[in-house]
Amino acid sequence: MAAVKRRREPLLDAAPCERRRRDGDNAADSARSCETTWPPLDLSLLDEAISALPEEGRIASSLLRKAVEHHASAEWQSVASHAREAERIAWSALHTGHWTRVPTSWRAVYMAAAYYTAAGEFLAASASPDQQDAGIHPERAALGALRTVDLGLMLGDHTFRQDLLRAAETLEAQRSRPVLAAGSTIEEAGW
Repeated sequence: MAAVKRRREPLLDAAPCERRRRDGDNAADSARSCETTWPPLDLSLLDEAISALPEEGRIASSLLRKAVEHHASAEWQSVASHAREAERIAWSALHTGHWTRVPTSWRAVYMAAAYYTAAGEFLAASASPDQQDAGIHPERAALGALRTVDLGLMLGDHTFRQDLLRAAETLEAQRSRPVLAAGSTIEEAGW
C-alpha cells in the first residue's frame, strides 16, 4: 500500500467540546464543531485489502463507510453503532483459526473499526449533557475508548497505527485529568 502523509496535530481534544457545552451551546452544535478534532480515516487504504476478503469483509467495509457518513454529520451514536458492528465482524474473522492463516487485511479492518468505535463513543459522551446526566462522564468514556484503541493497536496492522497512537495519547491525557463527583475537573473548580 502507498504511504500516506499523516497529520501531526492531536486527533482529539474534548476540552473545547466541554467548554462550549458549559457555556450553553446546544449539544448538536457542540458535536458538529468537535468533529474536526477526530478526522475521518482514509478508507481508500482498505479498498484493495477488502476486495480480497470474503463477503463478511464487504459487509464490514459497508458498515465502516456508514460510520464515516455519520461522522460527517456528527451523529456520534450512529458512528459508534456501525463501527462496533464492523469491529465485531473483524474480531470474529481474526479469531477463526491460527493467526498466521487469517488474512492480514482483517487487521486493517479491525483497526479502522476500533478507531471509529472509540471516536463515536467518546464524542457522544463528550458532546451530550444527557450522557453525563445518565452517568456517562467523558473521562469514563475516554477510558472505554482507550481500551478500544488499545485493542485496535494490538490486533491491527500498520495501516492506521499512527492515527490510533495519537488517539491513545489524547485519550490518556483526557483520562488522567482528575474529575470531581459533580463531573467538573479540579482545574475547573479552581483547586
